[in-house]
Amino acid sequence: MKSMTGFARIEKSNENYSVALEIKSVNHRYRDLFFRIPVRYSAIENLMRASASAAIARGHVEMTLRVIEKTAGSGEIYFNKALAESYIAAMQELSEISPSIASDLSADAIIALPGVAEVEIGAADIDDLWLILSEAMDEALEILNKGRDLEGSALKSDLEAKLGNIKAITEKIEKESESLPGLYAANLKKRLEALGTTIDDSRLLAELAIYADKSSIDEEITRLKLHYDHFYTEMQSSEPVGRKLDFLMQEINREANTVASKSSSFPISISAAEIKSELEKMREQIQNIE
Repeated sequence: MKSMTGFARIEKSNENYSVALEIKSVNHRYRDLFFRIPVRYSAIENLMRASASAAIARGHVEMTLRVIEKTAGSGEIYFNKALAESYIAAMQELSEISPSIASDLSADAIIALPGVAEVEIGAADIDDLWLILSEAMDEALEILNKGRDLEGSALKSDLEAKLGNIKAITEKIEKESESLPGLYAANLKKRLEALGTTIDDSRLLAELAIYADKSSIDEEITRLKLHYDHFYTEMQSSEPVGRKLDFLMQEINREANTVASKSSSFPISISAAEIKSELEKMREQIQNIE
């Protein structure tokens, strides 16, 4: 079981390139990959995305790549016209606000602005860069997943402890529910005696049968136990289980609500509330599980 939170940073170098790769991951409903790559190397994003997708099933992942070329490579100039126009418009607006500010709109000044002109790397150079970058990717993703595994183990231990708590509370509820029909019969007899009313045994048994049927939580207890077993089994899986566990939390919560609404016992209502409190803590943890 993996957490979705992790971090890794790797630097690699060969005769042509030095690369620095940083990966951060946090929880997210789906797999969401975000790349910060210099425009010159944007063509390499698809290779990085495929590599990351094979190693990460779920989470928001940000990958930042920095590259230093040791030798001159080939490529074409990429001119970002829209960005250049935005810079020019901003300069003109600034000059209008304060005439004392000079507006340098020379081609040299504009072309030197960040992102306006970049040299796009050629296909051959992309292949050459990927040789070193793929090694950095493999190592960084391995470090990232080791960290996610470690945190996942801690989350698993915590969830198992909380699951043990709610199982114990459920057993307490089950025992309490077994005594309810007898308590109801005793209280009913006392009330009738206080009123001076008599009732035959067959009528009393009928009343008890109706009460037992309306207040029975046997089915809910059985389903809760099945959900607990399923939850524990899923936690042992090496596959991504975050969504499955979240679904089971909803099912357990629904059964706990039903137990509380069907039972007229104050102790059972308190115990059901305790289960819901533990579930809320578990749900917060599950949001971080892949």
